[in-house]
Amino acid sequence: MGMAMHAASVAGLVVLVEPLIDGTFIKKDPTVIRWMPWVILAVFLARGIAGFLSTYTMEWIGRRVVTDLRQELFDQLLHLFPALPVYLSLALHPVWILTGTGFPCSHRLPI
Repeated sequence: MGMAMHAASVAGLVVLVEPLIDGTFIKKDPTVIRWMPWVILAVFLARGIAGFLSTYTMEWIGRRVVTDLRQELFDQLLHLFPALPVYLSLALHPVWILTGTGFPCSHRLPI
């Protein structure tokens, strides 16, 4: 949606060039001179909003794809190693980290 709006705003700028040149410099029409700056401002505002929306949605989709892939990988790891959550909870226990004694070798994950 955002990309389509952005493309339409670029096309809108191209369409506005002829009335801008003809109405302001050639015919010197006061109506065109009065309203054309507002129309151009509206087109650029729509272009900015469309650019933001397209960038935001593309980044959201990218983050969502990465999140789904990570979840699938984690689920696969849990399926392959059912003891992995217990191992990780023991390995990352604050006592092992704060005392610096390290994780005991007897609790290693069987591979």
